[in-house]
This record gives sequence, C-alpha cells and structure tokens, in this order.
Amino acid sequence: EAWDGLMWWRLEGGSLLRVSHAQLGAFPAERLVRHPPSWGYLFTSPWAVYASFPLSRADDDASLTDRALGRSVEPWQWAEAARYNEAAAGESSSDDEDAPPPFPAGV
Repeated sequence: EAWDGLMWWRLEGGSLLRVSHAQLGAFPAERLVRHPPSWGYLFTSPWAVYASFPLSRADDDASLTDRALGRSVEPWQWAEAARYNEAAAGESSSDDEDAPPPFPAGV
C-alpha cells in the first residue's frame, strides 16, 4: 500500500491493483497477469493495458489482440468501470451488487 499525497495504490492478493486519486476517486481495479511469451507483467482493466515490457503489434502476438485481452477483463471490473463512469456523470446505479465496494472507503 502506498500514498503519495494525491494517489493511493494497493496490491490485493498479489494480482489485483487498486488505485484511488484524491480528487478523481477510486478507479476500476486492474488485474496483474503474466504475458507467457515474454514472462513480463500486464495490468489489464476495462480501459487500458499497461506492460512491463515493450508491447509488440497485436498482429505479431495473438495474446495482445483486443479480443484476447478483452476476455481477461472480469465482469466485476466492467461493473466498477460503469460505477466510476456513472459517478463522474453524476448518475447512480442499483445493479452494483457483484462489484466490490469503492477503495479506499474514506477518500
């Protein structure tokens, strides 16, 4: 867990990164997975992919295609993204039962 005065990071269970911003709120969690060909790390979320290695073109690595990476995003991540988007737009939803609570609770 780390706090730099603006952002808060927490790694849960060794494979789930939670990030919260003091002004923007909690972002959808990112899953940490290994990229088998390079053995590097990938953080996947509904919005972005971050890598610990130089990304090759998806044409050169089938595991990096949008389709392949999209299958690695869990339904609860989509629910967190929807909740974040609704909060940013000033809306609320009642079907967030499968999503974990926002992180951190006091920010």
